[in-house]
Amino acid sequence: MKCMSVIALGAFVLAAPVGMAGGAFAASHKMAAHHASAMAKPRSAASVACSKKADAMKVHGKKRKSFMSTCKKKAEK
Repeated sequence: MKCMSVIALGAFVLAAPVGMAGGAFAASHKMAAHHASAMAKPRSAASVACSKKADAMKVHGKKRKSFMSTCKKKAEK
């Protein structure tokens, strides 16, 4: 019985790093995909200007998203 618990523990110790590495790979892969898509599209001058205004106003989250949308629409006119 003692031998079985040692074998089970050994299998867990060997399998744990594999599982952790897979999660780390998935996270780094998602980040790389995000950065690649962000770099593919250059931002418009209106987007950059509105972003700077939002930064100055310290707007974050849903309010920032709403502000950016309104600001860019005004800039197009």
